[in-house]
This record gives sequence, C-alpha cells and structure tokens, in this order.
Amino acid sequence: MASTPPRKQIAFPTHLSTQDHNDLLATHKLQEDVEGSLGRIQQIIKEIDDRLLKLEGSQPKSVPTYFFEVSLSATANVVASFARAKLKGLSHVFLIGAQAVDSSFSVAKTWLVTVQKSINTDWQLALPLSAAAPHPAGTNDFDLDIKQIDASGEVDFRIRRSGGATATKVEITVVVLGDKTDVVEKITGAGTSVAPTTIYPNTQITQLGTQVGIGIKVPANYLDVVQPTITAAAAVLKLAGTWNAAGVQFFANIIDIVDTASLATSCFVSYRISTAAKFNLLKNGQISVYGGAAPTDGQTFIGSTAGGSWTASTLTAGAGIVITNGSGSITITASGSGGGGIGGFTANSDIYANAAGVLTSTANPTNGQLLVGSTGSIPVLATITGTPNEITVTNGAGSITLSLVIPLLATKGGTGFASYAVGDILYADTTTTLAKRADVAAGSYLRSGGVNTAPVWSTLTLPNSATTGDILIATGTNAVGSLAAVATGQVLKSAGTGTAPAWTSTPTVTSLTLSSTGAALTLSGSTDLGGIAVNSLGIARFGINMPSLLGEQDNTVQGAFFSFDVRAGQRCFSLFTKVASSSTETERLGIGSNGDIVLGGGASAAAGKVMYTNGGGLQVGAPTGGDKGSGTANFSADVYKNNSAYTNPKWVLRHFYTGSVDESGPFAPPAPYYGLRPLGETEALTRQYHDLPLMRMSPDGGLFSRGDLVLASLEEAYLYIFQLHHHLEELERRLAYVERERS
Repeated sequence: MASTPPRKQIAFPTHLSTQDHNDLLATHKLQEDVEGSLGRIQQIIKEIDDRLLKLEGSQPKSVPTYFFEVSLSATANVVASFARAKLKGLSHVFLIGAQAVDSSFSVAKTWLVTVQKSINTDWQLALPLSAAAPHPAGTNDFDLDIKQIDASGEVDFRIRRSGGATATKVEITVVVLGDKTDVVEKITGAGTSVAPTTIYPNTQITQLGTQVGIGIKVPANYLDVVQPTITAAAAVLKLAGTWNAAGVQFFANIIDIVDTASLATSCFVSYRISTAAKFNLLKNGQISVYGGAAPTDGQTFIGSTAGGSWTASTLTAGAGIVITNGSGSITITASGSGGGGIGGFTANSDIYANAAGVLTSTANPTNGQLLVGSTGSIPVLATITGTPNEITVTNGAGSITLSLVIPLLATKGGTGFASYAVGDILYADTTTTLAKRADVAAGSYLRSGGVNTAPVWSTLTLPNSATTGDILIATGTNAVGSLAAVATGQVLKSAGTGTAPAWTSTPTVTSLTLSSTGAALTLSGSTDLGGIAVNSLGIARFGINMPSLLGEQDNTVQGAFFSFDVRAGQRCFSLFTKVASSSTETERLGIGSNGDIVLGGGASAAAGKVMYTNGGGLQVGAPTGGDKGSGTANFSADVYKNNSAYTNPKWVLRHFYTGSVDESGPFAPPAPYYGLRPLGETEALTRQYHDLPLMRMSPDGGLFSRGDLVLASLEEAYLYIFQLHHHLEELERRLAYVERERS
C-alpha cells in the first residue's frame, strides 16, 4: 500500500486576524485530508482488482446450483413458492429436482425446464422428466408450477400439493444449465390454489416407471398421448418395421381422439404391408379397404367360428328369394308373381302370421270391421265402439262414419242445446251445465249477480247514442239520458232535489263574480286590492293591490304581486313591490326563460343587483367580464370582512424587529407566536407535515384566516432572504479579502 504523501507547507499573511488565520488553516488541512483519502482508496481498488484476476485465472468454472426447502401442510391444494429466476443471458435451461423428506410421503421428481422470455400471467403445470409414483398408491403427491411474470425475464416456481394429506418438507435443488449469468433468488409465499389448467409448453414429456406420457402428468399406459393436434398430412402414431417372428402380435388402442378436419372421407387408421393397404378406416367410420381389397356392391361382414375372423362376402339367395346388390344397399324379394303361388287363404280376408310363424288368413270381415292387434296373441277382427253421448259410429260396406252426438253436453265440450232464440246469452247455471238468458228491452245491460250467482239484466236503461260535450244525467227512475252541451262560458247549475240540472250563463257565488271581459279574465273582490288576472298575451298576475291587466290600482296603500309571462324574450317570473301613494311598482326579483336569476330585477347584472346565471356563475354589481363560468364569483367592487376592508397582518415583522406582538389589532397573531425559527427547523417541519409551519395554526380555517397565515409565511420567507443576503455579503467580503491577500 502506498504511503501517505507529506503535507504541503503554506505561508499565510502575517496581518490576518486569528479567526481568519484559523479558518484558512482548517480549509487547507481538509483539502489535504481529502486528497490523501482518494489516493488510498484508488490503491485499495487496484489491489482488489489484482486479487480477483488471480482468483478467476486459478479457480475452475462451476455450475450454479441453488438449494431450497419448503413445508407442505396437510391442507389440500396447499402451495409454497420457493424461487424466482432472473433471466440475464441468452439461453435459459434449469434442471430441478425435488423430494419429500417424510418417509410416509416418499415422492421424488425431476424436471428439465427450458424457458423463453415471454409473458404468461397464469400458473402452468410443469410435467416431470421422471417421477416416482404417488405414495402410498395414489395419495400423497406434489407438482411443480411455473409462471412467467415479467417480459424482461422473471420466472416464479412453486411446489403444490396434488394429493394426500401427509405434512412434509420438500427439499429442492435448482441447477442452471443454460447461461451462467441467470440468477435464482429465494422467495416465499404460501396459500392454496387449484391445479393449473394448462401445461408449461416446454415440459410435455413425462416418464413414470415403465410408462411414458406426452401432455399427461400420470401416464397409465406404456405410451399415453393426450390431446394431440391432428392434421391430414401428419400421422398420430406411425410404426415402421418387419414382423416375421412367430407369435408376434401388435395391439394399438387409440382413445378420445377429436378430429376437426373438414375432409370426412380421409383415412383415419391404415394397416399396410409394404405399400399395399390391407385395412383402411375412414374418419366418417366407414371401411374403404378390408383384406387388401376394396368392397364391391352388396358385400357385408360374415363371421366364421372356425376361422375366428370376419370375411367380406355377399349374401346367397335361397329358394323363392331374389337378392339384388346395389351401391351401399341389399334388396331381398320373393321370387315369382304374386308371392310365388302362395295360396290357401280365405277370400276377402286379412293375412297374418300365426304362433308357428305360418301365414294364415282371418274370416271374411263384416261391414266396419278392422284387424286389431293384441299383445302376445293373434290379431282379431273388431269394430270401433263410440263413446256414449259423444261419438256415434256408423259401419257401412267398406266405410266407417264417425259423428258427434247432437246436442253435445256441456261436460263433453258442447252446450246441451240444439236451438236458440235470437239474442239469447249462454251462462253457467251449475258447475256442469249451461243455461240461456233471454233478451230484454233495449237499454238494459248485463249486470253481475255476485259470486256463484247467475248474471241478470239491469232495470236501469242507458242511452244508445251521445254527442260530443253531452253529460249523462238521471232523467227519471231507473232511466239515464243526456244533457246537451251549450254555448261557451256557461256552467252547470243545480235545479234542486228531484229536478235535472241545467246550463246557465250567470251562476251566482257569495262574494265572488266570474265574468268575461273580452281578451282578459279577472277574478277579484269588491275592489282591486287582491286577485288574479290573466290575458290572452300570456301574462298572469297574482298579489295584493296590483295593477290589473285593465290598469286598475289603489295608489293609497302599498302592495306586492307576482307576474308570470310566457312570451318569447320576456322574464318568465318576476316579483314586484309598490309603496303607498305611488303608481309605479318596482321589480325586486326576475327569472329569465334561460334560467338567469337577478336579485334586484331586470335581465342582466347592474349596479345594486346580484345575478346568478344558468351557467352556475355569480355576479355582484356590474363587474367587467360578466359571468366567469360555473362555480365562480365576479365582484364589481371589493370583498369586506366584518364591515371593514381586509387588513393584512403584520405580527411576524413586528415580532422580528421588536421582539413582541400585540394581543389585538393588526399586530396580533391568531395563536401564540415565538418568532422566526432557524431555517433548518422550518425545513424539518415541512418534511414532516408537508405544510408550512404557520399554516398549521388554522388547518381548517376559511379564506381570510388562512390568507393571513399565507401572508405571514411570506413575511417569514422575506426575513430568511434578508438573513441569507447578509450572510452572503459577509462571505463575499471575506472572500474578497482572502483574494487580495493572496495576490
């Protein structure tokens, strides 16, 4: 290691003050210490590099190997994450071995995993390269799940219980066979999870004892292939070789194959000797080649007990039988005309096979008889029997006539009546019969008689016609008539008990008169002190001592009224007031058709008014710029606090320059104030509370109280600036002095 260089000697001016001399000496010493430390650090780094180079040149390269251990509880589907591989290099291959420590578990497996950089956020099942069977006999077992979590190359591994309930520890070894820069880190994580539904793509082949599987975790046969992709050009299983040894047999079981190709007649299974096809099974289930030959018309499989096999052959016709072989069909008929001379039957009878299988005939049937079957017995001749009160059967020579019984009872779907009078109405008089209700005089209507009671005709009669505007009235006992409509403006007036009402144009109501005055309608008392007025222009007024639409008004008393106006461009609602001895009313509130509200009346903002627009903005007076948008307020003058103009606080500056503050007035703080903090303390408070210290005096205050604290914080900021400025001036003065002395 290099030695520390000697300190440099420096001469200082003799007329410096003691403080300045000590400051320069301390600065020079610090500079020398830093330079010496840097030199020592560089020397140490060089020595470490030299030692690493020697170690790398003398030590053999090793395969990165990692060891892990996880615990599997007795819970079903329990999982335990153990490692995360970070893919650094170009090729990524991992050899993973795992074994259960508990002897009653006794399962060991090995996986060869090739990883590519891709993203699959779902867990996938890794099939083992080799595995011991679940122990004991299909109970205790575990699996390896893999999930690619990062496109840049991060893969998670976990062990999952897939059977049994024996708790155990699992020891795991991970060997990096690919790029040695790949890193495997330990991770933890536990829980439960069902088995993944997909298999990790690069772990499809599994060996379990003498069985090998493709795409299956526990193969049950010497070779199990699950869900392969079948195409017309590729064989699922192809065996090539020569079988000449005596007694050699070959068995092939193909199970659960789903074919999605469109060509139904393509070959599914083919057995060949050399290139000659001996047996072809098509995808649609048909056989195109059997015994080395294609089938001919009419051939079918015929079994042979002696030979123990099937033979493709045609049927042989016996005596009286004709066989016709077609493409995909066999037709068998009796030879000769009319059944080959078969006779001995009764004339005009039906033929049937008796118990011995011999054809025989029935007796000569009578009118309407049919041959009717009988289970387990020979058919018999019988006639059709009609249902009483429903069906009548009439048998004739070669005919059978079925007809309904007339009249058909109600319980059979009829009415029980063969005739009716004009106007009769059917109704249920009991739960099983119908009755007729005879028609009555004109004007009556069918009225309910109550639950479980027959309906009846009403004694009240109704008119059969009406004219628009007519009113129904009782014209007599149990009689209803109509009162015709009359001229516009008349009202219906009672004529007294037992007398029909009548229309009148002059109804009288105590202290209320309703009259038409041309285009306007006025409802008022003896004077125009209060009432309602509406005209044809769409103006309506309601209030006390209001100017009516006729211009009438009492100027000796004060009044107030509402006005409604539906005319285009007018305010739809207004509130007016009037003082005594004045003929002029003043609008106090106006609402425009567009939704604008003006306190003080009118349609726009002006001096002495407050306007709320339909856009959501507020205007006080007549401010420049008008409405500033929803949620805003625009004032034409100023905002006052408690009947006085807003006064800015001055207690921060007062305390800094005098050392005290007032208890009230502009120099009084809202809370105890102890003066300007050191700047470092202020920085620490802002880092802790994310707020200026003074703002914490009123965290829930309003605009004025919080505004005071913002200004007070600004005053503190200026005081910090003043202090820093004075300190900077002092440093500049001292620096200038040092530079002059050196020069």
